[in-house]
Amino acid sequence: MRFSWMMLLIWSAAFGICYGDQPARRLLDVKTVYVDTFGAAPGADLLRESVIGRLAKSGRFEVIEDRQNADAVLVGVGEISKHYKEFASLDKDEGKATGRARGRTIVDATLAVRLMSQERKILWADDARTDDSSYAAMSVVKSLLKAVEKEAKAKQ
Repeated sequence: MRFSWMMLLIWSAAFGICYGDQPARRLLDVKTVYVDTFGAAPGADLLRESVIGRLAKSGRFEVIEDRQNADAVLVGVGEISKHYKEFASLDKDEGKATGRARGRTIVDATLAVRLMSQERKILWADDARTDDSSYAAMSVVKSLLKAVEKEAKAKQ
């Protein structure tokens, strides 16, 4: 009898280690997410923090700081760039250039991300390019939430 209990205990422990925590194989399996760095380009940290904030606010995922314990990892690259755009102004009365150049600073936010399972399977991917960094983060998070919703509807 003692041998049977010992074998049952060993088998249970092995079963729990091998099958206790099933890896995320699809978006619906993902409960916890680690957001990796988005690179070293200017603005990458701001984009990362914006994505973390929007994911946390969504309530769909728990954003954690421990990559090893996450169901999935959001990886990607992001950049916020600024450039000055000049244009000539027209004199409205005469319809010709006044010779004065005007311009404004243009801000571009670019973000490309993938949600990866711990087994390095791509579960979802998207990108955004816009003139507003918070919109870029919102765009990719909305896209992820729509993909989860679509997968949930397909499962029904």
